[in-house]
Amino acid sequence: MLENNLENLKKRLLLPLPGKEAQFKMAPSYRPSLEENEPHLIAGVTILLYPKENELYFPLIVRPEYNGAHSGQISFPGGKKDEGDRNVIITALRECEEEIGVDASKMIVLGSLTNLIIPVSRFDVYPLIAWYSAIPTFKPQENEVVSIIEVPLNLILDDKNSGEKTVEYKGREETVPFFDIYNHFVWGATAMILSEFIQIWRESTSSYSDTRFL
Repeated sequence: MLENNLENLKKRLLLPLPGKEAQFKMAPSYRPSLEENEPHLIAGVTILLYPKENELYFPLIVRPEYNGAHSGQISFPGGKKDEGDRNVIITALRECEEEIGVDASKMIVLGSLTNLIIPVSRFDVYPLIAWYSAIPTFKPQENEVVSIIEVPLNLILDDKNSGEKTVEYKGREETVPFFDIYNHFVWGATAMILSEFIQIWRESTSSYSDTRFL
């Protein structure tokens, strides 16, 4: 069953992506007003799927507290594109291995999602979806990762684990959609990437027959 689902996911990723329409379902209400026309640094992140307890999981990482835009936040493993990286796929795989200690040479690339600009840190992030056929032995990079959260895919597919909260932003009340993952508040770019991934996954596992796969 997992193999069939992964094959259907890979095929779906070859078709046009839902893009910003899917991403912005989980965007904070102030997000469209933020400037996106500045030069940006390229980054890659990985949604690393793996089997555990007869279902699919993926890891999220908790960033350390520091004086910066993403202090203490929850994100996918990933980071900035280096000059030596041939492309952003290499970036995403390399950064994933560096941050959580999983051998990138054993990851199978399934496809990519829509890139997403993060105005606050001026990154243009390219999400990669990859498959690892065993339960990983994680080795967090001490200066980049406080802890790793192993997330069952079914948890984020359950609408009961998402919601909205009101926050104050620049003197205004704004709405922030989020995923509740084991009492962790997952929002912003990570939630927006997950939103597109959820839509892609649901489309890939739906019962309709799409002749574009033939």
